[in-house]
Amino acid sequence: QFVVVHDLSRFSRDMVDQACVIAELESAGVHLRSAMENVDETAAGKLMRNLFGAVNQFDNDRKAERTKLGMKSAASIGRFPFKAPLGYLNVGSKNQTGANLIADAERAPLIRKAFELYATGTETRANVLRLVTSLGLKTLRGCGLTPQTFEKMLRNPIYSGWIVIAGWGVRERGSFAPLVSEELFGRVQDILDGKRLSVTAHQRNNPDFPLRVFVSCGACGTPLTGSWSKGRKGRSPYY
Repeated sequence: QFVVVHDLSRFSRDMVDQACVIAELESAGVHLRSAMENVDETAAGKLMRNLFGAVNQFDNDRKAERTKLGMKSAASIGRFPFKAPLGYLNVGSKNQTGANLIADAERAPLIRKAFELYATGTETRANVLRLVTSLGLKTLRGCGLTPQTFEKMLRNPIYSGWIVIAGWGVRERGSFAPLVSEELFGRVQDILDGKRLSVTAHQRNNPDFPLRVFVSCGACGTPLTGSWSKGRKGRSPYY
C-alpha cells in the first residue's frame, strides 16, 4: 500500500519527476510516505509535498550551477573538467592549476599512429581502425573501438591540445601535452571533411564512379561519394 522514503529529497529532486511517479504509484493504489515529513493525500499533505519538492529541486539546481561554474573555471585555465578521453589519464593537482591529464603510455602511441596513418590519405578509416586495433588499441574496459567512436576520436581537438566545449562557448589551450600536432590534426580534419583525397588509388580511380570526390554538393560544398546499393532487383550504383 505504501512506498516509504527517509525524506522526499531521497525520492526525487525534480518536481516533474516527483509528480509523475507519485501519479503512477497512486494509479496502482500505492501511496507515498516520508519518515521525516508529514505528507499524505489530504490538501495540506499535498501542499507540503509540493513545497518540499520545490525546495529539493532548488537545492539540486543550485548545486548543478555551482558545479558547472567550477568546471567552466577549470576549463578556462586549461584543465579538462571531465573524465579523461581515451589516450589520456586523469591526475590530481594540489593547487588545482596545473595539468590534470597525462598521456596513457599504453594507448597514446597507438592513437598518435592512427592520426598519422589517416593523415596520409592512402588508408581508409576502416583500415586504420583495423590496424591500430590489431596493435592493441582498446578502451579501458578492454573493448575494441567502434567505427563511430573512432571517428569521434579523430575529430576530438583535445588530442591537439585544445579544450573545446561548444555548449559552454569554451575554446582554451590545454595545460597538458598534446598527442598530435595541430598541423597533423588539421590534415585529418580536412580528409574527414572531404577537403582532401582520402582513399587509396584504386578507390580514387574506380571506373564505376569517375566523378566521386571531384563533384561537390551545390548547397554545402561537400564532395560527393559513390557506392553500390543492394536492392530487391540487384545492385545499383548511386552518388
